Amino acid sequence: MFATLTAGVSSMPALFAQVQADADMFGLAERLGLGVVMAILGYKIIIKIIDVFGPPLLARLNTHDTEVQNQLSDIKKNVEKLDEHLSGLAKNEN
Repeated sequence: MFATLTAGVSSMPALFAQVQADADMFGLAERLGLGVVMAILGYKIIIKIIDVFGPPLLARLNTHDTEVQNQLSDIKKNVEKLDEHLSGLAKNEN
């Protein structure tokens, strides 16, 4: 929306030429109106994309999160076993 507004305003020097100021104002209003319509449509398209692709991506993310948690749990169990084994060896040496 900012880019559309900037493009519309940057084309305003024709307004200051005092030549057909009324026609140029309508042209500017038309450009800005078209920019607003494009911004609204873009917003609706982005929302629709999020609605369509959001739930499957969220499901994949949750699945990945569960897998990573399981892997970390396995690693933690292995580390605890090693720690118990090493602490048992240290007790036997004393």
